[in-house]
Amino acid sequence: IDLHALIKWMKAHPGLIPKLVAHEMGHQKGDLSSAVHFSLNNKRYTIFLSCNEVELLLRVCLVEGNDFILLKDNGIREKSHYLTVGDVVRQRGRIQSLISSRRAPGDRANQFYSIFWAWWKSVQ
Repeated sequence: IDLHALIKWMKAHPGLIPKLVAHEMGHQKGDLSSAVHFSLNNKRYTIFLSCNEVELLLRVCLVEGNDFILLKDNGIREKSHYLTVGDVVRQRGRIQSLISSRRAPGDRANQFYSIFWAWWKSVQ
């Protein structure tokens, strides 16, 4: 992926990241943010994107129903430092809390990237 193209897309499509999700992602003031709802293979997803342009650090949180996966990737190299997975607790449709655990990326990262790539191809 061309990170600069993604940054350009994020600037054209800014979106708010819920506070709890932003905290879990490590989103900082001044970072770019986008929030996208989409469907793939009859499943509904929300992707929250946070990017620090200076460090080229992309953080992507994929939410499907009451599950989430968070990957942090320097420069979109498909080499995440860690994978955070967990449960989304909602109240009246809004995210109220995230219950998470960190794991080695493994196969879940591959699944995550395939969903992310499918979304990215659909918006280019």
